[in-house]
Amino acid sequence: GRGDGKQTLAEQFASLGPIQLRPLKDLRPNLSPPVPVDDEFPYPYPKIRFTEWASLSHQTREIMKENFGYNKGNWNALGLNDNERMTCSQLTDAQRQAIQLLGWNCDVWDCFINHYKSYNAKQLGDSKLLGHVDVVRSAWVKLWADLSEDELQSATRLCFTEFVWDVGYLG
Repeated sequence: GRGDGKQTLAEQFASLGPIQLRPLKDLRPNLSPPVPVDDEFPYPYPKIRFTEWASLSHQTREIMKENFGYNKGNWNALGLNDNERMTCSQLTDAQRQAIQLLGWNCDVWDCFINHYKSYNAKQLGDSKLLGHVDVVRSAWVKLWADLSEDELQSATRLCFTEFVWDVGYLG
């Protein structure tokens, strides 16, 4: 250290040892993610959200661009658009109407798009999701194929798919 007993941020990180990162799984030969079976999830799978930007209809691209500021970059890289960090109740009325045009509702948004990341502890508890979130947080460093049955069940309850968990990039 610096002799004053306080560690710099770099020294603090170095003392943690090697950081375990999940290896990226390259699925580029499969340009679009496989469509899961609907009954795996608590809500209908929003196939449009997991379709590459260039493959969306012009109308869908316009809806998503005008209401959410999506473009090819922040659509194909899941989680980059700031709106995806909001619960459906935090969206504007126009945005909620836009997701209805796509055939989604707030349950679909909060589960498949936000994965309940913006819920507070009370909301998670009220929705009986807190335990699932805790399991997913502790399992996040693993690949999907390495998840236990309980971890898979919790990840699926939060609307994660193998593609979203391991890759998160369309195209």
